[in-house]
Amino acid sequence: MLKYLKSLFIDHPREVGETYFEHQRFAMGTSIILLFLGVCALIHSLMPFTLKDVVSRGVHKLSDRFSRRENLRDDWW
Repeated sequence: MLKYLKSLFIDHPREVGETYFEHQRFAMGTSIILLFLGVCALIHSLMPFTLKDVVSRGVHKLSDRFSRRENLRDDWW
């Protein structure tokens, strides 16, 4: 049972070439960025004259972040 529980936390990070804590840091950072961009999109939807390109630039930067990560770990797939 303990081995199964350990595999739940270790297998996926290992699949993408990271430790548990590296994967946690990447996922938390991504979630914070997405939350911020969501708030910006909400504000922009109510006041279209504000934050005109924040969300689109943020999505592009997030895409670049994932692309760099995938390029470093091409052999895991």
